[in-house]
Amino acid sequence: MATFNFTEQAEHEKGFAKVFDDRVVPILEAHERTRKDYRKKALLGMGAGGTFGVGSAGGGIAMESEFALFGGAFGGAVAWGTKRYFENQWRAGLGGEVLPILCEFLGEMEYGRQEIQLATFSRLGLIPSYTNSSLEDAVTGEHDGLGWAMTEARLTKKTRDSKGRTSTRTVFRGLLFRIEIQGPAPKIFFGRDRGGALNWLSETFSSSRKGMDKVPVDDPDFERVYEIYSDDPAAARDFIDANLTAGLLEIARSEAAKSYIACAMKDDGLYLALPRKDNFLGLGSLFRPLHTVDADLHEALADLSMPARVIDRLRGL
Repeated sequence: MATFNFTEQAEHEKGFAKVFDDRVVPILEAHERTRKDYRKKALLGMGAGGTFGVGSAGGGIAMESEFALFGGAFGGAVAWGTKRYFENQWRAGLGGEVLPILCEFLGEMEYGRQEIQLATFSRLGLIPSYTNSSLEDAVTGEHDGLGWAMTEARLTKKTRDSKGRTSTRTVFRGLLFRIEIQGPAPKIFFGRDRGGALNWLSETFSSSRKGMDKVPVDDPDFERVYEIYSDDPAAARDFIDANLTAGLLEIARSEAAKSYIACAMKDDGLYLALPRKDNFLGLGSLFRPLHTVDADLHEALADLSMPARVIDRLRGL
């Protein structure tokens, strides 16, 4: 019979192996049993959807009907939706019990309290306009005397074409951060440097830059990536130092594998929008035994340690 194991690897994991054995393993054992039940339900639903889709497509083709495409697509959607529904239900239960233990182990953080306000990120120009939003896996905490909050966000937008057909696309998927600063700070927007003409268009028409003045900084590497704007340039310079500019570049490279991440300051907060495709704090899979969950736990512990890394980099540590 397979056993549950966790081998400490990173510095922030030291001491977790005992917590894993004492507190996490009993939870995994219970959820491994429920996983099999949820998996059976998912397979039944997927089978029914797949059978309907194949049958509808085959019948439609034989009759040379447009129903072939619709029926096949509908059956596939039912199969995919069933899998997603039962897996999300099961994973939510598992994460709801395990993630608070990880937060307690790392210290000074709490799982489940939502403090991110999308309206603030919209006003600061950090996220695109959207129709629907989903915020999950909210975490709050404190590091080196600074409070922080983060959450996973998925924003979608529904559009209608000239023929009245609607479509929905994801306009942002990633992490939203708010980090306390020693404010109050004026509104400061760290925009992407897109070049002369595009920068002029953004300055003229973008609400996040309109009505604000550029703030020069003595950092050529930073100015190749960013254009800084503020409604009070003189006050803004007090909040922009070498640690901040170097830190933003490093965070983008190390946490998002990009050169630029959206950032702004306002009052007592520093706000970041970090694009991300990987599932945040995702534990387990409905179609994989939980004995392999150690890899997910390593990733979750690294995810939960991210705010501390971000704060340290912004401070030049």
